[in-house]
Amino acid sequence: MKPMKSALSLLLSAVLLLPLLAGCGGGKDPVPDGDPSGTAQAPDSTDTETEAPAGILDAVPELDFDGAPFRVLEQSLMQGYRSGEKEKVLSFWTEEESGEQVNDAIFSRNRAAEERFNVVIPEPRQGSANEVFSLASNSVLSGMDEFDLVFAELRKSYDAMLGDIFSNWNNVPYIDIDNPWYTSSIKDSAVNGVLLMIESDLCLSWSEQTWMIVFNKTKAEDYNLGVDLYQCVRDGKWTLDLLMQLTEHVYTDVNGDGKKSEEDFYGMLGLNDGPALAVFYYGCETPTVILNDDFTIDQPIKGEKFIDLMDKLVNLFNLNPGSYYASSQARDNRVLKFAAGNILFAEMLAMDLTDGAMRDFKDDFGVLPIPKWNEGQEEYHTMVNPSVLVMEILKTARNREMIGALVEAMSALSYQTVLPTYIDTSLEHRGVRDPESAEMLELVFASREADFAYVYDGGGGWIDRMPNITAQTGYADVAITYIEERLIKMEDTVYYPIIDYLLDYRE
Repeated sequence: MKPMKSALSLLLSAVLLLPLLAGCGGGKDPVPDGDPSGTAQAPDSTDTETEAPAGILDAVPELDFDGAPFRVLEQSLMQGYRSGEKEKVLSFWTEEESGEQVNDAIFSRNRAAEERFNVVIPEPRQGSANEVFSLASNSVLSGMDEFDLVFAELRKSYDAMLGDIFSNWNNVPYIDIDNPWYTSSIKDSAVNGVLLMIESDLCLSWSEQTWMIVFNKTKAEDYNLGVDLYQCVRDGKWTLDLLMQLTEHVYTDVNGDGKKSEEDFYGMLGLNDGPALAVFYYGCETPTVILNDDFTIDQPIKGEKFIDLMDKLVNLFNLNPGSYYASSQARDNRVLKFAAGNILFAEMLAMDLTDGAMRDFKDDFGVLPIPKWNEGQEEYHTMVNPSVLVMEILKTARNREMIGALVEAMSALSYQTVLPTYIDTSLEHRGVRDPESAEMLELVFASREADFAYVYDGGGGWIDRMPNITAQTGYADVAITYIEERLIKMEDTVYYPIIDYLLDYRE
């Protein structure tokens, strides 16, 4: 398992430096992070990693852009998607300090960038997804240099990419996609060296829409699960089989009507939704599409492991007597059912932790990563909801040096200040902070993946078809037939059109 401590955890050291709890089985001695074998030696007390990094960690030189504006076009998000209020919000920019910690961290980051590079960051031009792509396309077609950076929805960027309006991030100076503030796996989606979208901690949306597992700590104690879930994660033992074992017999007929109903207590809340199901395939290192070195694709979706995983998910969500399988990933299913106190484990997005219903939740709850396939799998993985915003550059944007410098430096500063603040405030619950969950949430953010199939799904690929694949019953009769009928169609209508475009791409 990859070591769980990183530069981000150092920034959270005041929260996280607590003694490890008992082992996963209840009696195992704790082991150093990332060393399930227990063979690693304890770090020396003078190790420099015990000191939080200071200053700016990026390698951007000192530059002066003479007061130039950094013009951003951003798709607006509805506050209702976060907490039920109908208010448009921007995740990149804020007008002033308000006393709200994340808002003020974003404000301070932007002011620091303005002072460092002698630029002005005005309020972004904003609009719906359709408005953003229309403005972007019209700007390129007219040859206008109107926007330096575009934040637009990943799922809806597919058609815009084929419209030949975006530039190659690999030609932008100062961008180092291997730095920890980027989801570096997105570089694996590049075709012929062309990468039209990237993601970093500069955009809060990338953190907010990350999938994870939450559990009701109060009810876990009541049901005496017999395991320390946090230590299970540390030991690499948090697997899909363990999740099944912990939930399959957890059911209580709360209303006493003798049948399963919404008001009863369940061990697991699953969501019958494409991304909410796909995250388990990503978590178990089971891809739907693989991009080969020669830019052909394989679709291992009929492979033995995929079928085995499909079988496990059918059992977890449909056949497991302790599971409640909600009809969609709507907030009412994701958040309100868990916050009603009738669920032990549930899928959630990070932004759900700050939802008003979770703020009012009386039980204690904790955060866990998406479970692994088995203990032999070294790392945890998750994905971000495809409605997330990604960063793109229009072909008519001319000041590439300024764009690269600001994106790199502001992403680094976001990693150091905005993301730790977001983690801190997300886990605040009745004035109490859960240091183990902060550790887990850091691991969740570090485990985000963005492969070729994810980046170029476009709402027409395999991700949104997961409910049909993970069939309610009889996957061999339903799901495999469904997959076979669509294999060639996926190649011809989704994946090879974008590959052909990128192979012929010209700036």
